[in-house]
Amino acid sequence: MPARGRVMAEAGAPPHAPHHGRSQRPARRTRQPGELPFAVLFLAFTLWLYIHLGTEARWIARLTWFQQPALWPAIAIHGMLAFGVVNLFASLLAQGSEGDRRELLTWLRALEYVGWYLAYAWAVGQIGYLPATLATMLLLVWRLGIATRVSLFWAAAFSVAVVVVFKSLLRVGIPGGRLYALFPPDWQRFLSVYF
Repeated sequence: MPARGRVMAEAGAPPHAPHHGRSQRPARRTRQPGELPFAVLFLAFTLWLYIHLGTEARWIARLTWFQQPALWPAIAIHGMLAFGVVNLFASLLAQGSEGDRRELLTWLRALEYVGWYLAYAWAVGQIGYLPATLATMLLLVWRLGIATRVSLFWAAAFSVAVVVVFKSLLRVGIPGGRLYALFPPDWQRFLSVYF
């Protein structure tokens, strides 16, 4: 046995198998859960961007190519398109995964919080900033399953603090809710400015 092989054998490494002139095919890659839906959604989004590129970013005739406002968006979207196609084909060629449905449900569950935010934004216009923030925070604490007296207290305190900071201290112009119209004019003005 050559010295190198003896040293490797003593170190516990298996000796090299003789090469018979045949190349071994690498194992086929297995697709990860959610990889195919992600590839499809990414390519669809990229195609949507590509279709709207001409209307959102303009090429101006009097400017050189490197001064064009649309240059970098075009480079980015063309790159996304190329890599999106490659990603989709690689995902299609990989062996299937049983976890795609479970992964999609996980993604859809995250959309629940988008719904919470949209409901909150709608509620601000209806009942006002403070009541909407207070209600949303308390409902989210309940939804997360952590509704104890202490957590509800801190959610309410945080809601009031957010409103005081944004409306009263920073003077962020958030319109008053329709509920404020039920109050006398002086109260309406006070609630719209501070709450």
